[in-house]
Amino acid sequence: METYLIQSGLALTSFYLIYWLLIRHRQNFGLNRFYILLSIIFAGILPLLEIPFDWTHQPQLGQALEPIIISGIGNETFSMTTNSSYSIFSIVYIIGLMVFTFRTITGLATLSFYYWRYPRVKHHDFTAVILPGQKAPFTFFNLLFICQADLNKGQINELIVHEKVHRDHYHSVDLILMEVFASIHWFNPIIWLFKKDLKSEHEFMADEQVIDQGFDKSRYRSLLLKTNEGMALYLANNFNYSILKKRLVMMTKQKSNRKSMNYLTVFPVMLLTASILFFNFQINGQNTTIPDVFPEYKTGNKDMYVLFQKNIKYPIEARKSHTEGTVYVSFTVSDEGTIQEISASKAKYNLMEEIVVVAYKDGKDKVGEQDLSILEEECERLAKLLGDFNPGTKDGKAISTKLTIPVTFKLSPSK
Repeated sequence: METYLIQSGLALTSFYLIYWLLIRHRQNFGLNRFYILLSIIFAGILPLLEIPFDWTHQPQLGQALEPIIISGIGNETFSMTTNSSYSIFSIVYIIGLMVFTFRTITGLATLSFYYWRYPRVKHHDFTAVILPGQKAPFTFFNLLFICQADLNKGQINELIVHEKVHRDHYHSVDLILMEVFASIHWFNPIIWLFKKDLKSEHEFMADEQVIDQGFDKSRYRSLLLKTNEGMALYLANNFNYSILKKRLVMMTKQKSNRKSMNYLTVFPVMLLTASILFFNFQINGQNTTIPDVFPEYKTGNKDMYVLFQKNIKYPIEARKSHTEGTVYVSFTVSDEGTIQEISASKAKYNLMEEIVVVAYKDGKDKVGEQDLSILEEECERLAKLLGDFNPGTKDGKAISTKLTIPVTFKLSPSK
């Protein structure tokens, strides 16, 4: 998880730098919005993409063992406790994730409360929720939240047009996507800059549509200045004084005639950056540096295999569903010899000796679908039991090295 957050954060930073240098002052607000959303999506998926390399250099670091035979009786429970300790980073991150997820849920719950608590009427193709007090109108999808006084005046047509732009361009979807990503990257200041800029682009788009429909610009600006600030609902498109000055300035700027040429430059740069980041993540993940001396278990690789042999289990759920297959459990031996980044992966890094786990079928008909994730969890559990290694070395210096142990699960007919 830490690796994903670091790589995703690096992608966010790179894309935001392009936005800040080349885009933020441009007045094609729809394309600006598209760039921000594309940046968020790319940053989310690039670290997850994987090219399964098979390295030709596959050292045999262990001694071959006979297949590990597991009886079908009395062997369904684990006999050892897995290492479930969490780093301080993990604890702090999980707490932050819970806090911001709770904030998002609270925002949705608040909107739901307003919807069910206050009267609703049809107004300008909206479902208008009539709020008490004096509050600026705001939207969430086709819901228009508006106070009774503004509804009675009927003199806020400009604001209604403004809110229709938010609705018709599905800005609420943008905000939900951004809120989810911000909860995941709550510690990263770049995501909050992106979030603020996305809301600004939303407002610029809506303001532009109001002016283009022929409303008086001076009256509209005066109306914005007089409008009370909307409630701080994170998932709603509401009037916000924190960006009002930028909006007023943007309305006075003349449109550039070089918009298309500018974006013909920006998006290739973005795609090039994404490609560079992707292959950088792949190279770092694959750990292409081949050590002169490979890591070795502190007490010898034979003892490592014995530890696996004594403690590995064929999960009962996998036996019931007749699930078989090979799992490649990978882990990094740091330059200090500690185990890090344990995961089941399709990629094969510096293959070690294969382990074969054989169990008897439970004698019953197949139940459910085959799910290798059950076997992957068992392999990851076993890898967490490993102690320290003697690190690999390159040119006499200790380096981090990624290793893979193939574990093949086979089922034999019941006795």
